[in-house]
Amino acid sequence: MTDIEIVYDPKVAMGGLELGEDHELCPDGEWIRYARRLTGIKDLFVYYHKTAGTWVLCKWLYPPTSTDSPVALELATMSLPPDTAGSGRLVGDALKRRCRPAEDMLEEMRRSARDAAQEKVHEREQKAYSRNNAVRYMRTHGMEESARSLENGEMAWGSTGEHSDAMQETVSELVNLAKRS
Repeated sequence: MTDIEIVYDPKVAMGGLELGEDHELCPDGEWIRYARRLTGIKDLFVYYHKTAGTWVLCKWLYPPTSTDSPVALELATMSLPPDTAGSGRLVGDALKRRCRPAEDMLEEMRRSARDAAQEKVHEREQKAYSRNNAVRYMRTHGMEESARSLENGEMAWGSTGEHSDAMQETVSELVNLAKRS
């Protein structure tokens, strides 16, 4: 009886492509050498997809030097060879972002979500602080009923940062008119 071992490989499970007859490896050109220097990833390469007629930037997961069935991760496609003008090749920061490890991208997304949540908390705190200052002002100037309405939420309140520039101008005009009368 033959023993069969089923192996789970997360590299292959997460979108690895086994190269076959439709995939023709391209010789290293100026752009792929640039991409390797910029990203620091030495196992980047380009292949031509015969069926689709596109050039594809890839990273080896299992290079042909280590296996009979090479596996690669596709990163970007181009309509023309990458050394040709107008090919749609990635350069600079766009290339760096495309070649970043998934863990780094996830961490950046989490950090961005945390920052957005903290910003919302800060805005709520600013609004409450501004409303409390307005209530205090109203009470010191004998406007007890208005202060109570604002404090109980019966009267709408927006902090200064929430208003558009046009709204800010209107508020300023109204304040100036009130001061004149």
